[in-house]
Amino acid sequence: MTRREAGEVFGPRMTLFADVLSVGLATAAACLPLVTVPAALSTACAVLRGAGPAGS
Repeated sequence: MTRREAGEVFGPRMTLFADVLSVGLATAAACLPLVTVPAALSTACAVLRGAGPAGS
């Protein structure tokens, strides 16, 4: 097992875990709008179609 350098709080495994976790969270946050926009747009269109005049 590798030793920590002087002044290093976490070992290399914890640093790698933190890096992978931050990349995963950033990817999830960036993809969330791409996933929700089509569903929100189709729902809004359906609501607006239903809110029109009764004869159309």
